[in-house]
Amino acid sequence: MPRLSGARDKTYMKNSDNSLRIPLIVALLVSVLMGFTAGVVGELWVNNFLAPDLEFKSYRDLTKRIDDLLNEKNLGVKDILTDHDAAFERTIEEIAPVTATFYAYKDIGLSLANVYLADDVLGSGFVLTSDGWLLTTTAVLPNPKMPYAVRVGDRVYRVEEIIADSMTPAVLVKVEANNLPVANLGSKNSIYSSQSLLVASDVRGMKRINVSKLNYAEGTDVSELVHSSENYYKFIQLDDDFTSEYIGAPVVNLDGKVVALLLSETGSALPIDYLIRVMKSAVQSGEINRILLGVNYLDLSQTVNFETELRNGAWLTAVGGRRAVMPGTPAAASGLQSGDVILKVDADDITEQRSLTELIQEYNQGTEVTLTVRREGQDIKIPVVLTELKSN
Repeated sequence: MPRLSGARDKTYMKNSDNSLRIPLIVALLVSVLMGFTAGVVGELWVNNFLAPDLEFKSYRDLTKRIDDLLNEKNLGVKDILTDHDAAFERTIEEIAPVTATFYAYKDIGLSLANVYLADDVLGSGFVLTSDGWLLTTTAVLPNPKMPYAVRVGDRVYRVEEIIADSMTPAVLVKVEANNLPVANLGSKNSIYSSQSLLVASDVRGMKRINVSKLNYAEGTDVSELVHSSENYYKFIQLDDDFTSEYIGAPVVNLDGKVVALLLSETGSALPIDYLIRVMKSAVQSGEINRILLGVNYLDLSQTVNFETELRNGAWLTAVGGRRAVMPGTPAAASGLQSGDVILKVDADDITEQRSLTELIQEYNQGTEVTLTVRREGQDIKIPVVLTELKSN
């Protein structure tokens, strides 16, 4: 009987083991299935709700990206910049030392009244020469008889001389200094529509902007489309507005070259090309010399539905009491007439990119140039001796 009881116990234990093993297997399978489902749901939740823009493909991908992020913390800024951002960083490093900030002059002394504050800023500018020539605008320094100061780097200088350009809002400024860092200059021919640029202010910082229009000229009626050969009218239009501290600031391409000077809070900028001759003459002689031709003209590149096969050129015309050819000028002496269309200055065509004014102002006084003129359907050559434009 005892042996029978032992056999019976063994049979019972075996049956009990089998009955327990089945639920354990089922539980294990359910756990695996639930874990897999939770992983899928978790990944979907991460992708779609937590960080939809990161597009994680798997937890392995997530882990790798987190590791990459942690590694970036140990890198320098320049090591993680894109090429585009790195170009901006290099440009900022190059232009910051040559950027200038203008103030109304305050007496030197350890007094709170003599501290230059952010609210005292008149505008910006930049350094042209190491011996103290700078460039800004008449909007920043409107009165040449007033005392002004300018800060470059950590030094403040008193403005000693102000020379205004008769054809643009540009102002050249002289301070007593040596060994100043100087800006590199670039042509508007090196920039294009929608290009990224920097506008540099030491007070407000560096502002990224894009070129909206390269040869922008305002004109709401016909009289505003007629221009003097002694007036620039095409500007670079930037795609953003600015605070007053930026006025006079250098507009810089990503090669670190100043291509324009900011004129207004609405983003109008003066190409540096317009100032090449005057900067040179001012630095050499302390004077600004401009060239006189003496005509008023309609720029055919600005016209729409104009009844002529010509799409470029300067059509001499009178408007609003202004004559097409001004008396006592080189244009009058050469025999230019109302209705003439000037097509070329020497070998250079007048185009949308290069107006008659721009071409004429590249010459020195006393130079004889040959104008190609269309008169009554015929192209003729007219020599003109250019003279100096006298300031009023």
